[in-house]
Amino acid sequence: MRSHQAAPAGVPDFLHPPDLELAGACLACGGDLSVRLRDGAARGVCRGCGGWSTPLVEREPDGVRVHLLAGGVA
Repeated sequence: MRSHQAAPAGVPDFLHPPDLELAGACLACGGDLSVRLRDGAARGVCRGCGGWSTPLVEREPDGVRVHLLAGGVA
């Protein structure tokens, strides 16, 4: 997991680097997941297949825990 420095103020949100990059975390293809933390929510996009996810991020005493929930529609 890598974290990035925040971009300067005034830069559009889509140009900011991701807050977290999770190697091999995409549930669909196994690609790298880029995650942004905004307004109490996390949003992720796979750099390989472009799939979106909503990871659950919890603060722990020694860091953060990231849960990726699998779901689908039959």
